[in-house]
Formats: sequence, C-alpha cells, structure tokens
Amino acid sequence: MFKLMEQRGYGEEYANRYKMMTRFHHQRVPLIILLCGTACVGKSTIATQISQRLNLPNVMQTDVVYELLRTSTDAPLASTPVWARDFSSAEELITEFCRECRIVRKGLAGDLKKAVKDGKPIIIEGMHIDPNIYLMADENKTPDESRTHLENVHVSSEEGTPTTNKANKVDYLEAIGLAGSFIEINNEGESGSEEVKSTSVSKEKCGPGPIIIPLVLKMAEFDHNALLEEWFSTFAFNDKLVQDKNKLASNLKTIQDYLCSFNSKGLKVLNLSTNTFNPTLDWLHGYLLERIEQGISPKSNENSRQLQEN
Repeated sequence: MFKLMEQRGYGEEYANRYKMMTRFHHQRVPLIILLCGTACVGKSTIATQISQRLNLPNVMQTDVVYELLRTSTDAPLASTPVWARDFSSAEELITEFCRECRIVRKGLAGDLKKAVKDGKPIIIEGMHIDPNIYLMADENKTPDESRTHLENVHVSSEEGTPTTNKANKVDYLEAIGLAGSFIEINNEGESGSEEVKSTSVSKEKCGPGPIIIPLVLKMAEFDHNALLEEWFSTFAFNDKLVQDKNKLASNLKTIQDYLCSFNSKGLKVLNLSTNTFNPTLDWLHGYLLERIEQGISPKSNENSRQLQEN
C-alpha cells in the first residue's frame, strides 16, 4: 500500500499520517472536537470537511439538541433563537446565551460520556457551545498552560500516552460533566481491591482520558454580513418576517465577541473568509493531526509509571 502511495505522488509525510491515525483509532483514545461560533460562519461546512478528512463520522449539531430539548422535555427553552429576542443590554443577552448553553450541555451529556467510555471521536458544532463550560477553572494558569490543558486533556496508560496531573484531570472532567465516565473507565476490569473501588483521586489508576479541542470560528465581516443578509431573508419568527436585521446582526456580533474573548485564555480562534477558506481548512486539518499525534505520542512513559507508583 505504501509503495502505491509513493507511486501516486504521496510522500513520506502522508504515510506517517496514515500510520499515526491508524494508531489513534486502535488505541481508542477519545477525541472531542468543539466548533463554536454564531450563524453563517461555516461551522457545519468545517465539521463535514474535517469529518471526511479524518474519518470521524460522529458529528452532532447543538441546534438539533436544542430543538429536541425544547419540544420533547420541560427544558426552559424558547422557540425564538436567543439572538432574535429583545434584551435590555449585551450583558443580559450573554447571560441568557450562557444559560441555554448549559441546558444544551446537559442534553449532550449522554453522548459525551459514551464517547469517552467507548473511546470514540465526536465532533460537536453549533452556536450553543459556551467555551467557559469546557475551560478548567484555574486562575493561576498562564494562557500557554491553559492552551496545553485544553488541547491535550489526557492521562497516561501503560501504552504510553502523555500524562497530566491526575487530580487536575479529574477536576477538569468534573467541570465538563465527564468525571464519572473517567472513573468508570479506570475501574473497568478491576475487582477485589478496596483501593480501586475507592473514588478518591489519589487511589484512581491512570487511564486514557479524552483529547478535547475547542475552536471558535469567525467569518470575515464583509463575507459574514453578506451571508447573514441572505440568511435573514429566509427566516420568520412567530409568523412574522424579520424586520430589524441590524439588531439581529448586532446580537450575533455580541455573542461572537463573547466567544472570541476566550482567545486570551488559550482558545484557538479560526478566522475564515470566502477567499481563504480552502487554505484555512488545510491548516486546520494539519493542526488537528498535530493535536491528535501529541495525544497518542509515547513520550512520557516514565512520568506515567511514576504517577501510577505514587
């Protein structure tokens, strides 16, 4: 196969990528890619392209989760999108946006826990993703440390995946509601030991945790306004056509500014435009491969053994 790749012009880099992704799928390290942003910034398109390029078929849309929760449960969610409602201030808009994101996050809990437990990758895209939910609340971390923690949240097994502090690992997963899955994975296959049965962090055996890669997508202003103009013309809320498009665009910009503010905490903000979409997609492809490779690279076996001995 590799000879055929070489004959068809695919160099060593492509062969190495293939081997790395094969190793990634065999190790079953959970991967969670979060694509957040406002309307018409390319979230669905990027999710589809990345899904095809990396062979990650599990893609979820928060809009679908929102609608399911609104129509089939007693969740306090409105039929009109948050950005299409009237608010007295930007702070009130963001407060309501964050509240709805927390509700949608609870609706995603089952799928996320299953992805972590089964070691399956998942891409979640949509507006109802508040990066703050997925950031570890540690004010002492520098932006570089926060970025490392965000993009490489995993611990070591005996196979040699990279490690992070175990207590921090469980704290982080508790923050996003996945600690139960992590503990369940660690306890699987173990029996007859009081030490293993304990839920104490100090007594948990290390096991593979998820690689979580949150990204904010932002469209160039000129392109975004053109797409929004066309998009607004197709919408009607409460049987009334959209009238104040400027106000709707302003609400979306307020939410987008909130999402982009997490750039200072290490969150990657991806700037898209119609002219640079394909090069940006190629860059993102390489970036995700790099993050995945870091997540499965056997470069800290010694740290792993020391952590398990302690």
